Amino acid sequence: MTSTQPRFLTTSVMALAAWLAIAVSATLVTCHPVQAQTKVVALVNDEPITSYDVQARAKFMSVVSRKPLNGALRASALDELIEELLKFQEARRLGLQADKGTVDRAYGGIAQRLKMTPDRLTQAFRSAGVNPETLMKRIEADVVWGDVVRQRFRQEVNVREQDVLQAMGADASAKVKTFEFDLQKVIVILPKNASNAAIAQRTKVAEAFRQQFQGCQGTHDLTRQFEGIVWDRFGRKVLTVFDQEDQDRLMETGENQVTRPRKTANALEMYAVCSRREVEDDTAARKEAQNELMNERGQVLARRLLIDLKQSALIVRR
Repeated sequence: MTSTQPRFLTTSVMALAAWLAIAVSATLVTCHPVQAQTKVVALVNDEPITSYDVQARAKFMSVVSRKPLNGALRASALDELIEELLKFQEARRLGLQADKGTVDRAYGGIAQRLKMTPDRLTQAFRSAGVNPETLMKRIEADVVWGDVVRQRFRQEVNVREQDVLQAMGADASAKVKTFEFDLQKVIVILPKNASNAAIAQRTKVAEAFRQQFQGCQGTHDLTRQFEGIVWDRFGRKVLTVFDQEDQDRLMETGENQVTRPRKTANALEMYAVCSRREVEDDTAARKEAQNELMNERGQVLARRLLIDLKQSALIVRR
């Protein structure tokens, strides 16, 4: 099912990926290696930033922006590293860590836009004298900062119905034709830490259930013939409340049929389509307006949080 999570939580990572994909391809092989240095140039709440850190970040910024590696760029790099360290410190205070999978996927997305594998991108950075960990750290900071802001967002930001209607403006009464489904949810339970063989076997069970399904009136009796299958009434739902994968599964499934199974963490999930009808619905317009409001307010909150962290931090530049 779709989420109302504000887009600002992932915008910075995606923007970074798109920006790098354009900039790096033209400049990645034109530079010389960074020389390691170890002088401490700043302390942020007693955590050091070294001249090597600054040089590595400045070199990275020079490569992707095609600007000269000069004092101004080093100053910008130091400012960026200070903000980054404040983000990590706040995340640690809240017990948060960046999800490694999210960081790796963002890095892989950059490589894909450059028509490279992640390993090839890493090699290209190194050949340009840029430590790839510089980019990984920057991505990690964006990801964990998103988690920090999300936690505060849930506590502090409230989008009211009248705010959504106001944001919709002329579209407040706009409705589009969609489908409403009367559904049952069917769950094929997977063993804990299921192997690929176990998943394949349970997928066969799900397909057997689909083939034997004759209508929603008989769901209870049919599930009793299969071990490890449970069901529940899901009720009437409009198509727009589902994510794209579920929308595709529902639209290809006729009445009194069962959708293709979808693997989740512990199960294979299917929907039995009891009926469907065409209706007029404004869910999509409302959701878009709500997401825009949440995105806007989330960005304001993120900026405010960072300003507050800077004001309360002990930052010493040397």
